Amino acid sequence: MMSHRLVLPALLLGLLHACGSGQDDPCPGACGAGLECCPACPCATGTCSPEGVCVEGCSPKTLTGDITITSDDDRLSDLEGATVIEGSLHLSGLTRTDLAPLECLEEVRGGLHVGFLESLETISALNRLVRVDDGLGIYHCYALHHLDGLESLTTLGGNLDISFNSSLPLCEVEAFVARLRENGFTGNAETSFNDETATCDE
Repeated sequence: MMSHRLVLPALLLGLLHACGSGQDDPCPGACGAGLECCPACPCATGTCSPEGVCVEGCSPKTLTGDITITSDDDRLSDLEGATVIEGSLHLSGLTRTDLAPLECLEEVRGGLHVGFLESLETISALNRLVRVDDGLGIYHCYALHHLDGLESLTTLGGNLDISFNSSLPLCEVEAFVARLRENGFTGNAETSFNDETATCDE
C-alpha cells in the first residue's frame, strides 16, 4: 500500500515554526507579548502588530449607540474590550466596587455618566480614556476616594458634573477641573458636595 505524506513548502514550514515560541510545537496556545503571531497563533492579550509581533494593548472594538446600565443584571461585562463607544454611556445602580470591564475604553463620542454607584471605590479602569465628547458626570458615588484613572483624559466636550461624592476630596476635583481647562475645556463645572475637609498633596 502506498503511503501519502503531506509535504509543506519550505517557506510555509519556516513560518509555522516562527509563529509563537519557535519550539517543535509552534503554537501550544495563544502567544504572549513579544512573541510572533499569525492566524494559527493569536495573541493571548493585546494585538498583533503589522510586524507580526504580539504587543500589549487592546484590539480596536467599537460599540454603536447609547448604552444604559442600571443594575448588575444588565451585564457591564458585555462592554469588556470596547475601545470606542459611538454614543453615550450611563451607569447607575450597580453594586460593584470598580469598573474593570471598561479598562480598554479610550473614547466616548457622547456623554459618560457614572452615578448612584454607592459601593464604587475606584475608577482606575478608565486609565486609557482620552476623550469624552458630550459631558462627564460622576455623582452620588459615596465610596469613591480619588479620581485616579482619569489622568489620560485630555479632551472633554459639554459640561462636567462631579458632585455629591462625600469621600472624594474637593481639592482633587478642583485640580482635575484646572487640568481640563488647560487642555481647552470650556464647559460648566459642577463640583458641589464633595469632601471639603480632605487635603491634597501639592
